[in-house]
Amino acid sequence: MPHSHADILVHAIFSTKERQQFLQGDLPPRLFPYMRQIAKQFGSEIYIIDGADDHVHLLISIPPDRCLAEIMRVIKCNSSRWVRREFPGKEQFGWQRGYTAFSVSQSKRTTVYDYIARQQQHHRSQSFEDEFLTFLRRHKIQYDERYI
Repeated sequence: MPHSHADILVHAIFSTKERQQFLQGDLPPRLFPYMRQIAKQFGSEIYIIDGADDHVHLLISIPPDRCLAEIMRVIKCNSSRWVRREFPGKEQFGWQRGYTAFSVSQSKRTTVYDYIARQQQHHRSQSFEDEFLTFLRRHKIQYDERYI
């Protein structure tokens, strides 16, 4: 077959380094479009990105000729560098080393999209840690409590 076709959607979550509450004020409205631009360079699309003060959720497409790890590494590395350069006082900004990712079927795409869109509201009543543990348990992912 001369062309590859794929429908790979991923719900990815990652937090700021040491969960510092950097994602406030005018940073997210500028940072999130920048992260979308980075993804587009890979042929990926971030359909929605949102989060709370210390983490982000995104719904992203993964093209058939790229791997998720590569896309996450470049988005996180380039966006960290951009924040440190563009925002005085945020020279310590960075993302945690890892990320968490879940496959999303087309039948659940709208549900995940809506969930990400409600992040600000959601985190008024649930901490990131509780949310994260719920995701890991729901998806039966083994984890070490020391690294949560």
